[in-house]
Amino acid sequence: ADCLASTATAAANSFCASTGYAGAVVGLGGSFTTPSGIALDGANNLYVVDSAANTVTMIFGADTQPASGLLVSATSTFGGAALSGPTGIALDGYANVYIADTGNNRIVEAHQYGAAATDNVVYVSSTTTFGGTALSGPTGLAVDAAGDLFIADTGNNRIVEYSALGATSVVTTTGV
Repeated sequence: ADCLASTATAAANSFCASTGYAGAVVGLGGSFTTPSGIALDGANNLYVVDSAANTVTMIFGADTQPASGLLVSATSTFGGAALSGPTGIALDGYANVYIADTGNNRIVEAHQYGAAATDNVVYVSSTTTFGGTALSGPTGLAVDAAGDLFIADTGNNRIVEYSALGATSVVTTTGV
């Protein structure tokens, strides 16, 4: 059966699917508080954003992988500040993890699992403007094949694009 379950007992914290995850125990030491975003990478590892706990957990997809754990802890900092109510998550083709740090109105980037915490960076700062306006409560994220990041800028009721080269734009629609 396909499932994602989390309870107060470590033995019940598990992610399983028809292949690769069956019976895997995820030793998270407790339950998710408010899981708000999920993403899979090319190796079928699952990433879970917990908005209330301000964490990102990586759950390995293959039975032979080491124990799963926190990719971003509540005390991890990006540019001197910890996550505040993160919601969205997306991965690029290089296994970099982009997180919508909703409460701080920014997008942060956590590098591959096991990389040094100093590799975590602010990717789109709270002062970066798109069409003259900064992000306000970013939530959903997606990365295209070129590495361009699309952001659901919820507080401004729009979708914006941050190119792999650092250019900003507002996604427009006509005739919709």
